[in-house]
Parts: sequence; C-alpha cells; structure tokens
Amino acid sequence: MDVDISPQLISMFENSKDPWGVKLFTHNKSFYYYSNQSNLDMLNLPINFDIEGKTDIEIPHPTSEFAHHFQNHDFEILKRQVSITSIDIYPYGKEVTLQPYACEKFPLYDSKKCCIGVIYHARKFTPYNLRNLLNVNLPCTYTCRRGTDDGGALDPDDMFTEREMEIIFLTIHALSAKEAARVLNISHRTVENRLRIIYQKIGINSSSQLVEFCRQTKLHCNIPPGLLRMGSYLHFQ
Repeated sequence: MDVDISPQLISMFENSKDPWGVKLFTHNKSFYYYSNQSNLDMLNLPINFDIEGKTDIEIPHPTSEFAHHFQNHDFEILKRQVSITSIDIYPYGKEVTLQPYACEKFPLYDSKKCCIGVIYHARKFTPYNLRNLLNVNLPCTYTCRRGTDDGGALDPDDMFTEREMEIIFLTIHALSAKEAARVLNISHRTVENRLRIIYQKIGINSSSQLVEFCRQTKLHCNIPPGLLRMGSYLHFQ
C-alpha cells in the first residue's frame, strides 16, 4: 500500500531517540509500514531488518507471543477513532530485560479522512498512579534499577532485602501497611515489623522521612521486580 506520510514527520521520527512507527490496516490485520531505528533497537532487531509488511506475530521478539493484544489495540483505534495509551512491559532492548514503556497510538488518516492505520510512539515509563496499576488484574512487571553509572543512586543490595525494597516502594507511594500487605500477600503486622527494621537501618522514624531519604538517594526510582508482571495496561483517551 502506497501511503503519503509527510517528510516533516519522517524527519522527526528519524531524529528522535524515542521509538516511532507506522502500522496500516488490511482486512482483519495491521502490519508494519515504517519503523525508526530506535524502535528496531527497542525490539532488539538488526539494523538491516526489513519490518515493512510484517504483522506483530512475525516479529522475531518475545512480544510476538502477545501479538493478539497489539492487534486488538490497533483495531480499537480503527473502531473508536481515538488515541490510546498502554503501559507495555516486555523484554526490551539489547539486554532483553523487562522494561516498562508508555506506548501512545494515534489514528492515521488519508486525504479522504479515512482511518488507514496508526502512528505509535513509545517512551520509557516513569511510575505514576501506582494504585491503579496495582489494582488492575493484568499481567505486568517492572525491573528494579540497580543504581546509575554516575553513582548517584543507592544500590538496594547494599542495604535492603528484596522484600524490604517492595515495602519501601509501596510505602513511599502512600500505601498503608494493610494495603501493602494485600499487594504482597502477607500480614500487615509483617509489613509494620519490616518497616521498623527499615527505619532502624536508615536511622529515621517516619514514612515522610523515608520518602525524603529515597529522594536524596534516588531510591524512589527503583521499581522492585516482584510487584507486577509482563503485559499491557491499556488506557483510552
């Protein structure tokens, strides 16, 4: 299919560090028409990989297992004529490690104002509205960042156990001990006891001080890997 995409858009895609792509509709499927290099890198595909004309299930990447989800997203756009955003958590990048991306998809129209496909844009996800994510019974998981190259972030392995990291993360995102206990499937007394140990390790005595400690050490950027599972959280705009 010959589609006229403005040179300005292509130039923006090509010069962006974020993944961008275009998919077109044909019968009951959507297929890739364009991808910038950042999108190929996210999917860990070789530079010379020809993505044009392929459907999601034909992409040699773990996300192909979830091709039906992406196809459903695309056709919801066609049906509703609205943009959608999903939080996609899959083994992305050359490291092939679980990473969260916010993926925005927009309807693509031709000169006759018919929706012929979607333009999508992905960007690294930063945590927001954690309660909604934890309350959604969908497969989804985030990986825990183990510090930064500049040494600015605290390595949680140096001070806290994996369970303590989970409790810290839930606490600084304003979940009570009972709410955190439900998420972790443990008793609220266990959460409270672990919090006391955490406070002792840091030398503090309140959750507000814990929040400030995490901000200063950049520990609030770490998302423990045990909280969520691989998949997509979909939001219609």
